[in-house]
Amino acid sequence: MTDLKPYYVGAHVSASGGVQNAPINANHIGANAFALFTKNQRIWLF
Repeated sequence: MTDLKPYYVGAHVSASGGVQNAPINANHIGANAFALFTKNQRIWLF
């Protein structure tokens, strides 16, 4: 049997009310990982 490695499960969560709420919101949905974007990722800069 191979050793199973833990999976990191996360999602895009709301930072409504402040960015400090993002990890709290991630925890509420059972995520054990989250990413924090500090600026709009849809902007294309050349």
